[in-house]
Amino acid sequence: MQTDVKFILNRVVNILQDAGSVRWTADELVMWLNEAQVQTATLRPDATATKKEVSLPGGNYYTVDELLETTDLKALRFMRLIRNTSPESKLGVIRAGSMTAMDAILPTWRVVQPNANVVNYLTDPEDHLGFYVFPPVPTPDATVVPPVVGARVELMYSAIPLEIEYPGEGTTWQDITGTLTTETVFDTAIVDYILARAFSKDSEYGGNGSRAAAHFSNYQQALGYEAEGVMATKTQKKAPA
Repeated sequence: MQTDVKFILNRVVNILQDAGSVRWTADELVMWLNEAQVQTATLRPDATATKKEVSLPGGNYYTVDELLETTDLKALRFMRLIRNTSPESKLGVIRAGSMTAMDAILPTWRVVQPNANVVNYLTDPEDHLGFYVFPPVPTPDATVVPPVVGARVELMYSAIPLEIEYPGEGTTWQDITGTLTTETVFDTAIVDYILARAFSKDSEYGGNGSRAAAHFSNYQQALGYEAEGVMATKTQKKAPA
């Protein structure tokens, strides 16, 4: 379940005491909101976890993007394969495997006899969008007897959050429309991230630097991650005019 942006921003402006979007413009709030969603999905892929049944063409390596349709949310990271869904398969669950272990036990695992029933998926920690399957998937061929069928699986991936549109100059937070891509459970973290950015803008004023640090600490704790350095390494971006 996702949240309307006005619910998030109402909480933000109540704390900022800037209902007219005078000190913090509507475009700035949108910039930080979009940034918060992407940062949250990066640190917690489950924040935008998306399931989809897909067909695997013949082979043993795939990227999430190549399996999605143009209407699907774009992929940020592969998460896992859940189960086989093709009637020709055993409809079993697909378990995570170790490439290191497979290379040691069965060095030829990438080129064994293809099968429409996927048993394992394997990932490279440096390849966020790609994954291997074992055994390899056959290339469908309806011209032979019996016909060769491919594999269909249920895929889970972390999606890139949809950007909320900037309302433009002279608007207030009430002119901002849209729905978050991140799950509702992360709403409080999103609020804290925006507040951390907002108070950082005025960090030269008494107490605002401490408030920014406190809200970012709350954001970290809400995600369950020690994301130290993220705030410091990001440069303050200027909102579109």
